[in-house]
Amino acid sequence: MHIPHLNIETARDLLDLGFREIYELSGRSPEVLFESLKKNKTDTPKDRLYFIRMAVYYAETDDPEPSKLSPHAWKS
Repeated sequence: MHIPHLNIETARDLLDLGFREIYELSGRSPEVLFESLKKNKTDTPKDRLYFIRMAVYYAETDDPEPSKLSPHAWKS
């Protein structure tokens, strides 16, 4: 799985949730994925949600905007 600017911790978390291919994230709710992750790893930091939002955006977008390929763009 190669998503630009995705940190290794989030990549591992997505693998732990059963995602092996980027396209599998398409149509998924980042908030639901984050909550599932927190059930398994209660110490998951809040910023992991921003990385998950970015990953789902990347999976759903054929030509992603470079400005949206940063977790900081997904804080709101």
